[in-house]
Amino acid sequence: MSVADLIAKTVNSIDDRLSQAGRRVKLLWRDDGFFVESAHSAALVSMARRYRIRPLLAAVPGKMSDDLVLSSEFLESVDLAQHGYLHANHAAGPDSKSEYPSTRVVEEVMRELRDGLAKLERVAGAAVLPIFVPPWSAMDVKFLPCLKGAGFRGFSSDGAHGGEAADATFSLTNGVLDITNDDPNHPASIKSVPWLLSTAEDVMVKRDRRTNQPDTFVILTHHQSLKEDGWEFLDAFFRFTSGRETMRWITFRELLAPATTPPQVFLEGGSQAETRASRDHPPVDIDRWNRVKSEQPSWDGRNMLIADHVAPNSSVLDVGAGAMTLKSYLPAGCTYQPVDVVLGCTDTLLANFNTRSIPVIPARYDYVVCSGVLEYIVDVDYFLNTVKQWGERIILSYAILDLSPDIGSRKSNGWFNHFTKDQLEKTFVLCGLRHDVLAKWKSQMIYELTIVADNA
Repeated sequence: MSVADLIAKTVNSIDDRLSQAGRRVKLLWRDDGFFVESAHSAALVSMARRYRIRPLLAAVPGKMSDDLVLSSEFLESVDLAQHGYLHANHAAGPDSKSEYPSTRVVEEVMRELRDGLAKLERVAGAAVLPIFVPPWSAMDVKFLPCLKGAGFRGFSSDGAHGGEAADATFSLTNGVLDITNDDPNHPASIKSVPWLLSTAEDVMVKRDRRTNQPDTFVILTHHQSLKEDGWEFLDAFFRFTSGRETMRWITFRELLAPATTPPQVFLEGGSQAETRASRDHPPVDIDRWNRVKSEQPSWDGRNMLIADHVAPNSSVLDVGAGAMTLKSYLPAGCTYQPVDVVLGCTDTLLANFNTRSIPVIPARYDYVVCSGVLEYIVDVDYFLNTVKQWGERIILSYAILDLSPDIGSRKSNGWFNHFTKDQLEKTFVLCGLRHDVLAKWKSQMIYELTIVADNA
């Protein structure tokens, strides 16, 4: 029997057993050991895009060169997490490996954690998730407070060593299958296929007894070690597990911030005519936004109007910063942080809300400005529920359908939603936001939004 036939048979068995038990399993792909793009990482990206699966690459920041530049295709296809700092063994015993044994000094570990996360964010921007993956799945429990103190929100390991069991709420996954063959005397790049499939079935049909929550199952790879047999296994496994009711491929980003509602696109008359799954995101027109960041925008008057409603000495987060002209109109004493889908300057935080690739914002700002952004968003609820966590007030513009009713023209602008004034303001309410109209600019309303106290 071929590898593909074996996988198909096993997946069908898992499907039947889960269906009989009325259960569902969330599937994730994690790959460990990334530090530079290569032919192996290109093969990983190609497979991820083929099956519309977004893997989490556990990256080793200490092995990354300071001038590393990652391709846009790579960053649009994967998420990154921190995988130790140098992936160096500090364990004393000959039979155990750990970068974080109990003998290490807490202050030294904290510095590595912070420096590593900062370096990853400089290199990969919004593709970085605040997740820590300990090398060799080993980390002494005394360092868990260091992880949280450094800004990490999740921990992924196979649970075989200390760390994960100490704080189940911090742990993201409860079933990890490493397919990599670590026997140097064996020519295959992955473990025995019958053993892998038997283990996968055992793990996937077993409920997590710690939390009694729907199970997660992580397939773990090391792309640099994979050969033809490994890619063949993954290709068949992804093919036969996709599209099943009992199994759903999700991302680690969803584990950190579960999706609220599926993205919705409103067409003529504001009726809900189409619902898209979050993975069916529209491509980003990088060339267009690179042009925008280097030109004087025709909507500069809107930025001037918005700046009039910002108090002096305020901190401002500019989402969709473009050419960053808002900065020049802000009153005295204001600090400014740009956020955009392309780099307008070295300080820009990269974000793509339509792929849910968003940066970690370390502090709340006085104002979050969203000037000419909302029309380009697929999942408006997700956008609003995200940015409201970033600041005390949101100043947001929107071209309402009442004043800009030509749907064809709106679509030609690249806009994905078409709200009337009433529909938009109802959406604000549903997202727990109080709205006040500050001004009108051409066909656009400019709102100030604040979190309703009961929903704060």
